[in-house]
Amino acid sequence: MPGPPARPRPDWLDKIGKLDPTLFHILDETYRCYDEKCFILAAIGLRTALDSCVASVKIDPAKSFQEKLKELKERGFIGDTEHGILTVLTDAGSAAARLVTE
Repeated sequence: MPGPPARPRPDWLDKIGKLDPTLFHILDETYRCYDEKCFILAAIGLRTALDSCVASVKIDPAKSFQEKLKELKERGFIGDTEHGILTVLTDAGSAAARLVTE
């Protein structure tokens, strides 16, 4: 039986489910991975959630994460601080994905 959540779910998570069920599913699984201390899978889940969000604002999915983040910033969706945080997130998620495939 799973233990209590490692961190509380944000209030907006259920609202996301009504707007974008796929994103909700990705985030829900990511939280469950984190709760179970599956940090590699949680990092990959966060990168996947970001990719889903980027696609929803019509940024070319074939672009690299760096290009996607640059476009998010240029289009005013994120600022410098968020750009820096999301760069770390995507780098960590990419490194985690490489660990799984090695």
